[in-house]
Amino acid sequence: MFPAANNLSRAPWWALIATLIGALFLWVIVTDETYGTIFSLVSEGIFITVFVTVLSYAIALVLGLLLAFGRVSTNFFAEHISSQVIAAGVELRADLQRFVADKVLLGTEAFFVNPHQEFLYHGQI
Repeated sequence: MFPAANNLSRAPWWALIATLIGALFLWVIVTDETYGTIFSLVSEGIFITVFVTVLSYAIALVLGLLLAFGRVSTNFFAEHISSQVIAAGVELRADLQRFVADKVLLGTEAFFVNPHQEFLYHGQI
């Protein structure tokens, strides 16, 4: 058939639709005063979130490299200290995972299974 028609059938139409929806959102934000105010306030929070995320990743990367180099070091003290820190981190992660799972379970029970149970905890009923 036609080579151009074959190329159009394989085009990423989802990208075009996503771009059009993004342009529509941008137009609404620029033209509507309420959405513009909301976007300016939310954008400050987004900036802080991205900054904290990048900073945390950089710190974790440096600490991870230091611990990894200490682990493969021939120095006895560096290898022992880094091994202990890694073991403590693994144990802490497991404890936090159990703690969060328990809190999610208790929260689900308190607010969905028996919604009046919250008032019982505070002595209001």
